[in-house]
Amino acid sequence: VVSVDKSQRNLLCKSIQFITNCPSCNSKLVKLMNEANHYCLNTNQCLPQKINQVEHFIARDAMNISSLGSKTIELLFENKIITSVSDLYKLKVSNFANLRGFGIESNSFKKAENIINAIEESKSQSFEKVLYSLGIRHVGKTVSKKLVSYFGSIDDLSLAGRDELLKIDEIGEKIADSLIIFFQDKKNQIIIKELKSYGLNFEKIELRNDSNVLSDLSFVISGT
Repeated sequence: VVSVDKSQRNLLCKSIQFITNCPSCNSKLVKLMNEANHYCLNTNQCLPQKINQVEHFIARDAMNISSLGSKTIELLFENKIITSVSDLYKLKVSNFANLRGFGIESNSFKKAENIINAIEESKSQSFEKVLYSLGIRHVGKTVSKKLVSYFGSIDDLSLAGRDELLKIDEIGEKIADSLIIFFQDKKNQIIIKELKSYGLNFEKIELRNDSNVLSDLSFVISGT
């Protein structure tokens, strides 16, 4: 945009009034300092946000539960079968029986079984992927790796103060504040506790050297 041609305006023109409340949960929208976007901060109750949290959680770069699609997630929320990401690990094949597209008449029990199996397999994902899957604001894949490398466990990370977080490479004030806010939220504390109980990895697994056969050797890779 180079400029605004005000001469083209007529007397009936009115200033655009941006909506003040979330169209889904009616919570007041907030415009954060130095940001253009308006946000609904009701993350624990706003349905589209809760659905999006699960979509992020199951994504390929996160827990990689590819057999569970967006439409099925919406159905699970609409039927009050799940209310958060931790509820995924409570699911059974029977929970899908009365959902649209599942059940005897659609001959889709196999689809439900695939979802349950994929959820079970996701328990083997690394701590850095689990941390990324939680959807902490400003915490992407690279930041998740750095946090896991520095702290080693979710318990140590959750207890970290602002000054300690800022010592870590690439962790600025926005990320540090976002982490502190996330771990202080009682709802998030409950979700992490539940995910722990289902066997997800919240500690860095130290790799063990099974052999020293390559010790003290040099390899030169040249040409083809």
